[in-house]
Amino acid sequence: MALHYYKVLATLAFAGLATPSFARDGARDAVAPHAHSAQSGPLQPTVPHPAVTRGAVTPQPHNTTPAMGNMTHPHSFGQSPMSGPAGNTRTDHRFSSGHRVLETTQAIPGRGTFHAVRYGAGLTGVVEHPMRSGYLNRTYVQGGRILYARVYRRNTFQRFGHAFPYESLVPAIGFGTAYYAWAVHPWSTPVSYRWQWDGEPWHRAYGNNFTPYSNYSSLDEWLTDYVVAQNYRNAYESWQAENAPANQPVAKEVPPANGSASTDSSETGQRPYWDTPDDGRRPYWEERPAAKDPPSQPKSSKPDSTGSRSAASQRPSAEDSPPPLSGQVKAELNSQIKRQLSERQLSERQGPATTSDATDLPDSLKPGHTLFRVSTPLDVPAKVSGQLCPLRANDYIERTGDMDQNGMVPVKVKVGGATDCAIGLVTKVSVNDLEAMESEQQQALTDALVAASRNMGSNRGLPQAPATTPVLLAAGQTRPTPDAPKTLGQLQ
Repeated sequence: MALHYYKVLATLAFAGLATPSFARDGARDAVAPHAHSAQSGPLQPTVPHPAVTRGAVTPQPHNTTPAMGNMTHPHSFGQSPMSGPAGNTRTDHRFSSGHRVLETTQAIPGRGTFHAVRYGAGLTGVVEHPMRSGYLNRTYVQGGRILYARVYRRNTFQRFGHAFPYESLVPAIGFGTAYYAWAVHPWSTPVSYRWQWDGEPWHRAYGNNFTPYSNYSSLDEWLTDYVVAQNYRNAYESWQAENAPANQPVAKEVPPANGSASTDSSETGQRPYWDTPDDGRRPYWEERPAAKDPPSQPKSSKPDSTGSRSAASQRPSAEDSPPPLSGQVKAELNSQIKRQLSERQLSERQGPATTSDATDLPDSLKPGHTLFRVSTPLDVPAKVSGQLCPLRANDYIERTGDMDQNGMVPVKVKVGGATDCAIGLVTKVSVNDLEAMESEQQQALTDALVAASRNMGSNRGLPQAPATTPVLLAAGQTRPTPDAPKTLGQLQ
């Protein structure tokens, strides 16, 4: 269809959505915004993004209306529910890793159930409120700053004679089938690409944790390195948010082009990251090709030469750092990204699917979806019966089987830190937690596709792909909850 049609569709979607209010989810992880190849200029920086952390799914009687699911964390230590006004609950979760998560639920007559989750000491978390029937708005906050909002959809699928509820991300943009097909097609000549990471604080802290490809024979390899790098950058910014002084902002916010995410909900609001106008500045992720790079020195060496001791003191400890990613696990991640691209290509060709409760299987349980990056702290059964061990952001787990009657899925730890669950541990996580990781990975791939489209063409490093202009998807459009930081601030 013509792009004009989609612009009109998106405009109607924005106009018809309810304005935000409160909400749910958790944080310590990430996804990165970018813009398409037809534009250049500044974009919102990638920021950590909390994901849903749930416990075991409670099966519903066949053909009954499913509940929202288990809102607690049955595998976390030190839960202390606190009473509040009628219809409200508040819980303090203490994980074996030392992480603290504060959670509150408010039932507001006529408006539904509102949920907020705060992670750690920093003002970081998620606020959720219901939208239209079956859809949720989640507003993400880091260090007291609103990052963005996303739409999630409530789903159910039938298994063992029960309806199992879960929630999945509703994408805000998509691309044409030609782009997805091109992304996995080998190039005639490998491409050398130089990433401009040396000057980034996250790379000084975690740059040795993975090895980028020496050159790229297809776009899916570039996308893999991009996703991995963004995960490490987000881990660093999450650490900053958690450890920044109360009177010091985590990072300088890029001023929105039109309105602000924190303004009154009646305003137009911040423009989506793929629709940011050009003012001549380049975002950090718009890496330049090797041919156009300056010799070797960064634009300014002052920060490094005068503040090396300060910089060292600002590096996370080994315990707070994400684990290294081996070449083998990165190869598995690349294989999964290829599968996701092929699935998107097929989905675009087939058009909107008609699903039922019996066939609406979570993506995380579909064939080939086996590698998952942990995005929020979890406690899972350890090797010793009755004991738990922690999984943290940037640990990786592998699904080794199907879901059982309790909504739990067998997994094996593939990557973990020194104080996390042992590598090779066979354990279980809930299907809700696994689906949250799946949603994170799907969004990370979309962000990488957008970033790639801005680095294509003459003197930009990557070959030009077809159909790189993002198409707005009406169902995934929403705006942030203006008072989300205030809501999280009340959780102490």
